[in-house]
Amino acid sequence: MKRLNPRAVLSRQKLGNALVSLTLERGFENLTITAVRKRAEVGHVTFYRHYSTLDELLTDALLTTMRKLDVLLQQQETIYDETVALFRFVKEHQDQFRIYVDLSPTHPIREILKEAAVQLVVDRWEAKGASPVPMDVSVNHLVESSYAFIRWYLNHINDYTPEQVADSYDALILTGVEFKALSRRKDRPGQHSTEQNVD
Repeated sequence: MKRLNPRAVLSRQKLGNALVSLTLERGFENLTITAVRKRAEVGHVTFYRHYSTLDELLTDALLTTMRKLDVLLQQQETIYDETVALFRFVKEHQDQFRIYVDLSPTHPIREILKEAAVQLVVDRWEAKGASPVPMDVSVNHLVESSYAFIRWYLNHINDYTPEQVADSYDALILTGVEFKALSRRKDRPGQHSTEQNVD
C-alpha cells in the first residue's frame, strides 16, 4: 500500500471523523460529500484527491479501525488478554462500531468488513485436526457470533466492564461446544510462546 504523507493522513482522518459524526447524527444515507467535507474543513479538491464516493470514505474509515484492532490484538499474550483488549477497543471506538452494526445486511461495505474480520480470525486460529467442522464454517460462525455479541454490547456499553463482557464472550462463544473446531495458532507473528489453546 502506498505510504501517505502526513498532510494526506491528516486529511483522511478529518474526513473519516466528520463522516462518523455526521452518520451518527443524520444517518449515512442522508449525507452528502459537501456536508462531510465542510464538517472536516477540507476543500472539494482534497476530498476527490483521496476518495470518489462516500462509500469509499466509509470503507476506508472502518477498515482503518479494523487495522488498529489487528495491531492491538497482535500485542496481546493470551486469549483472555485479546478478548479484554477487543472489548476495550470496541468501547473506545464505539462510534465506528455502531455504524458498522447498523449497516444493512445487503450493504456492500458489510461484506468488505466481514472479509476483514474473517482475515483477523484466520490469522489467529486454525482448524483442529480431529474436528468434523470445516475451517470456513467455523470461522464464519465465530465472525457472525462475534458480530451479534458486539451489537448487543454496544446497547449495554455502560452496564458492564470490558472484563465482564470478555468473560461472557469467552463462556458463550470461545469455549462453547460449537467452538471446539478451532484452536489458537502458535505461529502468529508478534506472539509469545506462552500461549494456550482453547480446549
